[in-house]
Amino acid sequence: MILGKTDHEGEPGIEEVGFEGFELYVKLDDDLGIPPKTKNIFVIHQPKLVKAKGFYLPFDLADNSIEGHFSEKALERTVQYALRVGASRVVSHGGFVDRTVSDLEQGQEIVARRINRIHHPEVLILLENNPLWSTQMWINEPVLIDVKDFKNTLRQIEVPIGVCVDIEHLYRAAIFTSFYHKFDSEFRDLQDEEDYDELVSLIDGQFSDFVSHPPNRIDSIIKKFVDDFFRELKPFIRQIHVCGFDYLTDRTHVRGQVLPGAHLPLNYSGLSGGVEVCDRIDHKHYLRHLKGIDADVVVEVNNRPDYDYLKELKKSLEYLKGVLE
Repeated sequence: MILGKTDHEGEPGIEEVGFEGFELYVKLDDDLGIPPKTKNIFVIHQPKLVKAKGFYLPFDLADNSIEGHFSEKALERTVQYALRVGASRVVSHGGFVDRTVSDLEQGQEIVARRINRIHHPEVLILLENNPLWSTQMWINEPVLIDVKDFKNTLRQIEVPIGVCVDIEHLYRAAIFTSFYHKFDSEFRDLQDEEDYDELVSLIDGQFSDFVSHPPNRIDSIIKKFVDDFFRELKPFIRQIHVCGFDYLTDRTHVRGQVLPGAHLPLNYSGLSGGVEVCDRIDHKHYLRHLKGIDADVVVEVNNRPDYDYLKELKKSLEYLKGVLE
């Protein structure tokens, strides 16, 4: 099936776009008590923020303290919510670790233990790959980025489990993993808060050169990363998130910054966030991997004032259908 993505408010007119159903994006764990306005919800995405002792904290299943505890409770509530609204899958990110005091393997073990405890036979949890930002490395690094991360986590999970592949996240991870060695030593020297702007400036300049010269180098790096991910994790893949992405406009993740190249309509070229962008994802390449995989495709496009959202959703859906034929 080709699904759309919606939230509790429900974009007026989105049910007329032509999707076969929807994945429901949950912003706050408090929203898990609210019935969705959109019909045909087949998948629930874990809450972005969870309430802990009166404060909202980022969902982080790998955290070994208060954030992780309340994130586990929120994911458990998400599974129960899925049962109430008739959804058969829940998508969840793994979380993050501070590698100056811990390691990825420890975070992955924590995620696996929590998935084992939360499992319900009528709802399949899908672990989604995170993007990798240059400014996340070491002090806030995602535990589920590449094949190695997933294999180490999945082997410790003793219950049925699936994988949700986010294509834009794969592209970001491929680029930044390859770029890592170019700024690793400088980054570790600039971890203090007062040096954040200096860090971003440093990375932005180096990354711009890395992705621009020569362009075919980046293409080959990305395609290998994508091919390896699908080949190695094929038995677990049950869903993929797709959108357009312009990686030349989104270099570093600056706090509060709008990312004009993120979550674009498929095959889109035009303005986004006031910036000229174009979709640089090779959709035909990754979609070839769906042969022999029982997986749904979810289109997740940001609603921006630069374009007609519903019109671009319809165009994205038709483009996707054409590639899949």
